[in-house]
Amino acid sequence: MAYGEFEFEVAGIMSYAIDGGPDTAARIFFRVNGEAARLDVADAILRPFFDKLTLGGRWGNALGALRFCKNVRNQYAHCQWHPDAHNLYFFNLDRDGRDSLEGELIVNPYPTNLELLQKQYEYFEHTLDWLYYLSCECRGHKGEESARPPVPKSIPQPQLHIRPKKPLQSPETETNYGDSAQY
Repeated sequence: MAYGEFEFEVAGIMSYAIDGGPDTAARIFFRVNGEAARLDVADAILRPFFDKLTLGGRWGNALGALRFCKNVRNQYAHCQWHPDAHNLYFFNLDRDGRDSLEGELIVNPYPTNLELLQKQYEYFEHTLDWLYYLSCECRGHKGEESARPPVPKSIPQPQLHIRPKKPLQSPETETNYGDSAQY
């Protein structure tokens, strides 16, 4: 799930909305630090552009998908993985460290599995479909030869992780936190 592909595509789409072409668009987009801030800058540039093309709603769909994918990417970017005999967990120290400012640091295990990871991957592919569609629309608008892919069909956003039926114990208080009977 290469988030960098999204950023590259968004910068390319921005090149249709601003003067200066792809080099200027890339310089603007990648000068901004942080994925959320980059998406905000892209939205400020692209929303009026797509509104003029009557594609504002479709840009909104793509932007929502991008923001969700950013959240998936960020939860895994600095995580630690832990498998046990039945399950797979990750520990999101960025999230837990930010939420626990005083006292003992509580590190939560977040359960996941191959099925959820595959759904997240499919959603990343769906997001790329939106960016490809919008890129083709931009090329067509500029009079360039372009494929005309269909508008991507909506698919539901997968969960970020599996939500257990009851709270999991942190590893330091229960050594068998991956017991599937807890679900």
